[in-house]
Amino acid sequence: MPQSYSPSNFSEGLARIQIDQKWGYIDKTGKFAIPLQFEGATDFAQGLARVWVNQKWSYIDKTGKFAIPPQFDYAANFSEGLPLVSIENQYSLKVDLLILNG
Repeated sequence: MPQSYSPSNFSEGLARIQIDQKWGYIDKTGKFAIPLQFEGATDFAQGLARVWVNQKWSYIDKTGKFAIPPQFDYAANFSEGLPLVSIENQYSLKVDLLILNG
């Protein structure tokens, strides 16, 4: 039996869920759509979710694949189609994510 269980509200058909110290995503039937594997996770927005892996932020799609490899020290939600991200305190708007997101 898991020691702690914490689901979130559904966003774009998936809900974040934390069991013990790992996060994943379930669908509306309660089945895992993306297995527990992340140290942190946010809700899906514009088809992507931010996840924390090995002390870096990244974005995943709804299949759990990385849109780009984990590399950001900071990553924000999208605003007007772009996220604000930081690597080693250098902030920028990540334009190449638009290509990956279609």
